Amino acid sequence: MIDVSIIIPTYNAVSTVSKLLDSILTQQTTFNYEVICVDDGSTDGTVDVLQTYADNNASIRIIRQKNSKQAAARNNGLRNAQGKYVMFADADDYWVSQSFESIYDQLKSNTQLLIFGIVKKYASKNIVERSSALENSQSQRDLIKNYLVDNLEMDVGVWNKIFVKKVIDDYNLKFMNGNFFEDSIFVFDYLTSISFKQIVYVDRAYYVLNKHSATTTTHFSPEIRDRAIVYYTKIQKKLQQARLFDKVSLQAILVALKVRLLLHVSHHFMMYDVNWQPKMTRELLKNKGPKLSIVVSNQYLSNKYKISWVLLRLFPVVYRVLYKRYKPTLS
Repeated sequence: MIDVSIIIPTYNAVSTVSKLLDSILTQQTTFNYEVICVDDGSTDGTVDVLQTYADNNASIRIIRQKNSKQAAARNNGLRNAQGKYVMFADADDYWVSQSFESIYDQLKSNTQLLIFGIVKKYASKNIVERSSALENSQSQRDLIKNYLVDNLEMDVGVWNKIFVKKVIDDYNLKFMNGNFFEDSIFVFDYLTSISFKQIVYVDRAYYVLNKHSATTTTHFSPEIRDRAIVYYTKIQKKLQQARLFDKVSLQAILVALKVRLLLHVSHHFMMYDVNWQPKMTRELLKNKGPKLSIVVSNQYLSNKYKISWVLLRLFPVVYRVLYKRYKPTLS
């Protein structure tokens, strides 16, 4: 019997995947796990490295597919997973030593989701996120509102969570294929499938998220703008169907969500588009975003995001200078 399935998509990860696998295989556990490595058409020596590990560890399985991106690889892993619980990892990250047993010990019989903290590892410094924005939710409405409006990176990622495979299967949950927001919508769908009372929070950072220049999200990708709009539209439709909020609250949440998404998109263009011009940001926020007065009066947005929106809308050059000073250096 397999207790936990660990799903790892790999693509040209020959220089990093060994560290991840070692961080798993050196864990001391009383539960049984399988490691499902789904190679997404690597063209370097990744598969050879995986095969060497699989030859020496019965817990490791390799699945190969044509290059179809990370979401398809994760879905492939889910189809083949045999564990009661599911965990995910990216091939360039790793787990903290001797963390698995501590995490697993926190699971209760009715637990539907377990969330633990992360270490965001930059070249210039580490940033630790341990307290989830979801933790103080007192209702299902609170849970969804907090997820959409107050989320940290640890909340929207899948690599610092233990999911229940039956929930994923019963609700036919899948990753949408794209390099941006695929984690966010999967976690959103999962949260709407369980009760806020069935979530366990562990106030420890056990997963190390490497922030380096070779990742998909740190290369300029103009499609992020369209992906953000698609994500917003999907969430809008799902919220309307769920009928968790009255009309006024729903509109305020959607405004807050759109502001945070457009800030994220603006940051991406400012940081990675060599042809970035101030007018690009002004036009994006003016044409796609709410009016300044609506943003400033929004009941769910924190002052940090309100100030960011005003500065970015009116003084994008100044904002870019300040943001570059604040942003940690990638490795």
